[in-house]
Amino acid sequence: MDRIEFKKFIQKCVIEQGCASSIVLPELAKELLLHIPCIIYISDTSEQQDSGTKYKVTNSQEEIDEIIDDINSSEMPSVVVHDKGVTLHFDHIEAEDDTVVCYLVTYDGLYTLSLSKKANSSNLIHKQN
Repeated sequence: MDRIEFKKFIQKCVIEQGCASSIVLPELAKELLLHIPCIIYISDTSEQQDSGTKYKVTNSQEEIDEIIDDINSSEMPSVVVHDKGVTLHFDHIEAEDDTVVCYLVTYDGLYTLSLSKKANSSNLIHKQN
C-alpha cells in the first residue's frame, strides 16, 4: 500500500466508520502516514541532455500536486522513485509552493527529481560520474 492508497484507506475505512474507535484511529493512521514515503514512477524511455539522462514522471498530475502539498505542509519526510527495478530513496528535499526538488548522490552519479504543479514538467535527471 503506497501513501495515496493509505490516505484513501484513512478517509474511507477509518474516518467514515462513525464508531468509538474512529475517534482514535484517524490520529494513529495520520501518524503512520508520516512514515510512508510517496512513490514516484518514471517512464521507461529517456532523453539524453547535457545535464544527464532525463526521465518523465508518470504519476498523474493530481498525485504530483498532492505530493507537493504534503511536502510543503511537512507531512512527508521522504520521496521514493522506482527506476527499472531500483528503488531510489530521496531524503534531501527542497520545497517551494509549486515545486519540489530532491537530490540523491549514489556510487554512479547524482539523481535530481523535480516535481512541479505545472503539467508535464516533472522529471528525474541522472547525471553519471
